[in-house]
Amino acid sequence: MRYLLDSDSLSDLYEPSSPGHRSIARRFTTLADSDLVFVSILAIYELEYGYANAPDERKPVIEGCTLIGADEIYQELQRLDPTLRIENWLVEASGLP
Repeated sequence: MRYLLDSDSLSDLYEPSSPGHRSIARRFTTLADSDLVFVSILAIYELEYGYANAPDERKPVIEGCTLIGADEIYQELQRLDPTLRIENWLVEASGLP
């Protein structure tokens, strides 16, 4: 099976106090190894917009996170908060045996 998460699902999954967190987290535990989970670029942009417009006291929620990916959106997020770490696993993986 293939699944595409929207920004609401991602937010609920990330935030343990959200009403949908438990249900979504539980569903993840039932996925088969062959299942694929995707995040659309639109959801990533929605999250970026939400972060950019969030009050400062909400922004530390991702403090200490390492963003994984090759999309330029991560570079933009790092410009908003230079303390964010970014790793491009696609580039790093190419050098692995």
